[in-house]
Amino acid sequence: MASLLNAVVTADLVMLSFPLYVDSLPAPDIEVLEQIANRRGYSTIGGRFAFIANCGFPEAHHNDNALASCAVFTRQAGFEWAGSLALGAGEGLVHGANLNEMDGRSTHLKMALDQAAEALLRGESIPTSTQIILNKPFIPGWLYRILGTFGWIKQANDWGSQHYMLRRPYQRSNANLIPIDNKFTMNQ
Repeated sequence: MASLLNAVVTADLVMLSFPLYVDSLPAPDIEVLEQIANRRGYSTIGGRFAFIANCGFPEAHHNDNALASCAVFTRQAGFEWAGSLALGAGEGLVHGANLNEMDGRSTHLKMALDQAAEALLRGESIPTSTQIILNKPFIPGWLYRILGTFGWIKQANDWGSQHYMLRRPYQRSNANLIPIDNKFTMNQ
């Protein structure tokens, strides 16, 4: 950790790529950012910071909250904001594959990464136009849900728990509900 913190303090550019976890950064990433901020003493000592967020849902906007937190960190830790990229459906698109060996689905991702790298190398922030490239989902929402359903069924079958798939232990019976002003309340 000491080596990482020393490298970050002296770096011209730092980039953090992370998977979205419950609409935020994973806890280990938050811990590292806190240590970086503490090490820098919340003072302006230079350096730029950029982020790439990867969300499993098809829409990239699910990353907005996490990237807003990254912007706050950047300001408070004394870095210059170098921009961000928000990737939707990353798990289904990349899944550990080499980008150079992927099919046409990765074209927009490759283009955005290339443009971001070029801007960062010139000392600029990631352009908004580059961010917009990734806003279009790589897979339509309806297809994502169908494939996701098949994935859940396959996992349930693999683990022998397919008979639990349709259980609804917390569902209330409508017989116990009575309408009041177009809302429902429990019948006492």
